[in-house]
Amino acid sequence: MTKNAGEKAGRAFYRDGQKKLNLDNDLNYRQIAANIKSFVRGYWLENGYSPSMDEIATECGYHRTSAYYWVHRMREKGDLLFEDKVPRSIRLPGQTVTFPEENRV
Repeated sequence: MTKNAGEKAGRAFYRDGQKKLNLDNDLNYRQIAANIKSFVRGYWLENGYSPSMDEIATECGYHRTSAYYWVHRMREKGDLLFEDKVPRSIRLPGQTVTFPEENRV
């Protein structure tokens, strides 16, 4: 038996340097969810539509697979909403969009 047999094996980063987010990391669900929510909210305000999964992964510094996992986990917990197979449909619960009124005479 090796000396590491009782320890959980795994790395915190993928080979390309992106963060691997799993239960072995020091980041917990609340921190990860807050990071993703903050980015989604800011992206919505700046662009008027939701970010893609790749944009979430890149901007938050996560590997695409990890971002996909956490976004789906957040949906299960009700922290994010999106439609399956509909691009850029990620939104925050209770999020509303208001459009400025045009100048009327």
